[in-house]
Amino acid sequence: TVAGAEAHWEGGLTLGRWVPIWSIAGKGVPLAAVARLLRGWVGEEVLPGDLHGEAVFDLRVRGPFSDPTVLGDVAVAPVTFGPITADGVAAWFRLADGVLELSDATIAVGESTTTVTGVYRYGSDGGLQLTLKGRGIPFQRVAEWGGLRAPLAGWVGVTGSVGGTLANPRVHATLRLSGVALAGLPIGEGQAQVDVHDGVVTVSACKVGSLDAEARVDLADRRAKL
Repeated sequence: TVAGAEAHWEGGLTLGRWVPIWSIAGKGVPLAAVARLLRGWVGEEVLPGDLHGEAVFDLRVRGPFSDPTVLGDVAVAPVTFGPITADGVAAWFRLADGVLELSDATIAVGESTTTVTGVYRYGSDGGLQLTLKGRGIPFQRVAEWGGLRAPLAGWVGVTGSVGGTLANPRVHATLRLSGVALAGLPIGEGQAQVDVHDGVVTVSACKVGSLDAEARVDLADRRAKL
């Protein structure tokens, strides 16, 4: 078991060279326990401490111990990262040379799916280089992530990129909004530009139906200013 959850471990070591050839599968394993496993294998923190959930995974570890490669499939449901909550995440990943590589990771929110591809350089500067694309994300959920509590309806599509670092991400994205309504009053469809820098979300060029708006959201205290 791993942290009391079901796990299966197979494989061995190449004697003399001490090269592991392991396969590890787990179900319902807390992400904190997964983080400890990864840290033990690669010698550095890979997962952020405020990432929470329970994982199902099927991993392979290939040596040598001085520079191991970890790769495999993982699914987490539900998952939270700071103020953001998703219904599930599924990804193929590869850890090697201080880089976490994601290939077509999918994030589920409601019935929507957002695809994320790119790298996280956990072994050096914590740099991010990700692209994301999704549609059909519930507008109410997106607003709640930013601390905006309002009776909203509608759906959001997104195309964008994430740079900067994990501690200070920079996001540049275009949102496409459809079926937007406030307190049951239909507003229409439109689009907006979203930028995140130094923990502040700026929404600009926002036009939905006949409405034009701009907003700033401080993620630290989750307060919005329209």
